[in-house]
Amino acid sequence: MGVSEEMQLLHFPEQQLLLSDEEAKAILMFFFEGRDFQYRLETVSLELVHRELAQALLVEAIDGTYEKGFVDDLFMSVATGFHGGVKRIVQKFAKKALNRWFDHANLDSLWGDVEIYESVRVTIARSHRSTAEVLVNGDVADY
Repeated sequence: MGVSEEMQLLHFPEQQLLLSDEEAKAILMFFFEGRDFQYRLETVSLELVHRELAQALLVEAIDGTYEKGFVDDLFMSVATGFHGGVKRIVQKFAKKALNRWFDHANLDSLWGDVEIYESVRVTIARSHRSTAEVLVNGDVADY
């Protein structure tokens, strides 16, 4: 998978979506900062594509963090805002997903204390901001 500018996100059928609407909203807010975006996200009625995007971003972030490797732990900071509710959502998601969609995170790491590096979050957010903007603006047919 890898965290790069040309990364393609996974797509999930409805029965594989593990995030609730509220969890998806929290994850999207975690990735995409800014009051304007977050206000629009609060006012939009979430559809399956929003949950799918949130889950795909989450899989990419968890896997991208583990791809960087544990040697980098000393030099990488955990993502801003990765605490409280978001951290609980990520922990719960990782345990449900276990090793289904991950190339670099393994069963032991997903069962432990899952983290997302800030550099991984920022790269993913930058790469997929336009997709998130389209969806929050209600253009779900374009996803």
